[in-house]
Amino acid sequence: AYGSGAARVSFDEGKRILNIDIGGGTTKLGLVENGRVLATAAIHIGGRLLVVDGDRRIVRLDPAGRHHARRAGFDWTVGDRVGESELERVVDGMADLLAAAVTQGPPPEEVLAVHLTEPVADFGAVDGIMFSGGVSEYIYRRESRDFGDLGPLLGEALRRRAEAGMLAGPLLPAGECI
Repeated sequence: AYGSGAARVSFDEGKRILNIDIGGGTTKLGLVENGRVLATAAIHIGGRLLVVDGDRRIVRLDPAGRHHARRAGFDWTVGDRVGESELERVVDGMADLLAAAVTQGPPPEEVLAVHLTEPVADFGAVDGIMFSGGVSEYIYRRESRDFGDLGPLLGEALRRRAEAGMLAGPLLPAGECI
């Protein structure tokens, strides 16, 4: 929340902001108000939990990536070939879990299953959401390259949910993404 600029915006504008930092393997949530971090949590949602090569064969599949794939109805292993629509189903499930994590309290059991820390009990009224981390580059459309991971698809799935008002607050302009 501090490195992304969310704490600064929160302080300068007197807002309660949820910073969602999405990296390769985890998503960190930081709730800030008047520049101070009030609550944090970490969830196993990230852009590099599953990576494919140029032939769309899985070359990396973390245990959390396998979990998200199974939730989408797939029992993949390294070496399996996957299609774009299948990957979209996986990231849609991840995006829905993240949306539930920041809007439903207490979190449903399926959300608790991917939490690495205790969940935030109640986010309260949030004035806005700022994303940071590698996946945020795709949410804010600062990056278009495909590195074979879930980043581009996950970024677009989260952007759609933010634009549809399915997250805890409106999408704020980016601070420092990656």
